[in-house]
Amino acid sequence: MGRTLLAARVTRVEQGTVMLKRLLPGGRPVSPPAPALPTPAEAGRLASVLLRLAAEPDSLVDGLSHHDVGDMVGAYRETVTKVLDEFQVAGYVELGRRRIRVVDRHGLPRPLDE
Repeated sequence: MGRTLLAARVTRVEQGTVMLKRLLPGGRPVSPPAPALPTPAEAGRLASVLLRLAAEPDSLVDGLSHHDVGDMVGAYRETVTKVLDEFQVAGYVELGRRRIRVVDRHGLPRPLDE
């Protein structure tokens, strides 16, 4: 009797797996939606955090990953990376491995609530 019950459970699990594969495109697991494009508010919050962390005279934020900064800002790591890349292209920051140097403090966008 015990083997019959176990076999029935295994069969149900297999059936559930087959059903999921039919429902999901290509039989692949569904991933969470990609983060939206950065908003001006997120860019402003990130700039504000950078300005607080980047102490004079070298204006260096050292030892933090994009994920760490994202936790401080309340944004996804991907969003922080996109915004920092935009800041670097604009000449506001220089990026390195776990290192952000603020080059143009006055060029960084301000938070919307300021």
